[in-house]
Amino acid sequence: MNSASPLPLSVAIPSYRGNERLLKVIKIIAHCDPSPSEILIHCDGGWKPDPSIFNESPISVKLLHSEKRIGPGGGRDACIRAAYHDLVASFDDDSWPIDREYFAQAYSIMTAMPRAAVLSPEVYLEEKPIQPQRLSLNTSRYYQGSASIHRRSHYLKLFGFVPLPEAYGMEETDLSLQMHAADYQILDSPWLRAWHDRPLADNAHQMAPWVKNEILLAYLRYPTLAQPWGWWRAWRHVWRNRGTKKGFDLLRALPEAIPHCRHYRDYRHRYSLREVCSHLRMPSEHFIIDLGENHFRILPAT
Repeated sequence: MNSASPLPLSVAIPSYRGNERLLKVIKIIAHCDPSPSEILIHCDGGWKPDPSIFNESPISVKLLHSEKRIGPGGGRDACIRAAYHDLVASFDDDSWPIDREYFAQAYSIMTAMPRAAVLSPEVYLEEKPIQPQRLSLNTSRYYQGSASIHRRSHYLKLFGFVPLPEAYGMEETDLSLQMHAADYQILDSPWLRAWHDRPLADNAHQMAPWVKNEILLAYLRYPTLAQPWGWWRAWRHVWRNRGTKKGFDLLRALPEAIPHCRHYRDYRHRYSLREVCSHLRMPSEHFIIDLGENHFRILPAT
């Protein structure tokens, strides 16, 4: 049994055909102390989970559904908008907290840093061994999509996620640019630790969608002058895989980017070249987390 009352914090999990994965994630989240107040799960593409996996959850579980595939970003968007609390801890259906105090740590940092729109933990996976916690905090250009804590009130002022069934190369990069342009902070801290139960080798199938999304990102967010930048980034993936079967698949993805952009043209909101360059050049600020007996403070690193 958890000793502390639930925190005023929601959990968001986009999922697609993930019964066993969801069961594991919910059990681990419920074991955290203090726990979140609610779990929202978005079930994508008409998929319906086995209701028995929620029977023993001590935390309220709310299910959201979409008949068409809207991908992890679309699912996260639905969960954040439906969340009761302002702080929303997002996971994939194969990622989870490592430490029992994860939500308390996230709550403390986000409460102390009101400009922060999102906070990333240190995410570990099979190829990245777990390291000890470190009491540090940094501003960053980007955040970790597989585990992150969003501030709902800031998110609702942004354009938000584009509902891509395959969002590789788009989801975190796009939202990070939106946050920077709105003058919000993106934070990451190795004090928080999460696990992503997916080896990097599983990512080989991402490359063709990534090529199309490099072009889509430029089309939706960059000024006309910077449009070639997206095509150059897409071509770079093709060039690196030239002479291989994957290279031919990526080459075919280039012309597919044109109808891809046309399909999502209603999500277009372009930033100025100054805003885009400012995001790419943004320096990092460093902080120290001070855990005193009767206080929690975040101090600038000297």
